[in-house]
Amino acid sequence: MTTHKAIIQLEASGPLSVTHLGPHALNDHQILVKVEAVALNPGEQKMIDLGLRSTYPYVPGADLCGTVVEIGSAVKQFNIGDRIISLQMTPDTERSGALQDFVVAEADLSAKVPDHYTPIEACTLPVVLLTNFAAFYTMRWRFPFESHEKLDEPILVWGGGSGVGQAAISLLKLSGYTSIITTAAIKREKYLKSLGASFVVDYKDEECLDKINHFLADRPLMKAIDTISSAESSSSVMQLVAPGGQVAYVLPVPDLAKRSEVQSEAVFCGMFHDNSKSNAELRKFGAEKIWPMIQRILASKDYPLQPQLVLEGNSDDILERVTKGFDIVRKASADGKKVVIPWQK
Repeated sequence: MTTHKAIIQLEASGPLSVTHLGPHALNDHQILVKVEAVALNPGEQKMIDLGLRSTYPYVPGADLCGTVVEIGSAVKQFNIGDRIISLQMTPDTERSGALQDFVVAEADLSAKVPDHYTPIEACTLPVVLLTNFAAFYTMRWRFPFESHEKLDEPILVWGGGSGVGQAAISLLKLSGYTSIITTAAIKREKYLKSLGASFVVDYKDEECLDKINHFLADRPLMKAIDTISSAESSSSVMQLVAPGGQVAYVLPVPDLAKRSEVQSEAVFCGMFHDNSKSNAELRKFGAEKIWPMIQRILASKDYPLQPQLVLEGNSDDILERVTKGFDIVRKASADGKKVVIPWQK
């Protein structure tokens, strides 16, 4: 391998372009992955549009599925030829950004993909799973597989039709929650109930909040995750949560509603992936708890996947497809599907 193709942003808020990068060196604990499919997310779209990075150039892409082609000397859990998923969220995006032919991934922050998943399907998982696990960890909510005990306390997923929202419902069900309230376009009611939602209300309904309060009856709402995380959505959620309750926001955007008597935190899917010494405990938790849990989820053939909007093509039109994909994400026009770019056959 001499050079390989990558999508790059050279300056803050600038256009995406195609470049060629040199070979990537590994440390003893890393793997080199040939990229097969990349899913696009609102977080990367905002990074591109708003120039939020401290350094450039920037190779976007967080949701990755690909095949291991080289392993570091200390890596024991993977072999060359294994298909893996990973979350590519390190600062060094020229080595790790997923929108390129080959990327460097952390072996202990990756999971092997079973044969019952295609690369298109598998690449939809890392960001939505890790965003929810960041919320569960921050708020000290129960994780999947921790207990067989059912939890009847109500919990709200605002924006259940989004990718993070769909995953939230599925993961809360795996965690034992049996009273999951969610908002979404009403056409998604049947699907979201199949994931585990108990009550679905149209977020456009003028009586949305009243209907949720009616469902709650006299039960206080103490837990909520706002997967939209806008000024409007956060205002609605804050009106519903009881004093002493918790709200997890999935985007650190300005103007989110707050109340002094409610704990509210913005969470980040990459919180377990920081290699700096100051976050060593979080990274250890990610390697020892989070990624083994993701591996267990992958092993389950009945975990529900978000539907995919696949932008097929070839190497020659990769920039056009990536640009189109981020435009779909920007306009929120994927109709509940995850935008996926097949990279290499």
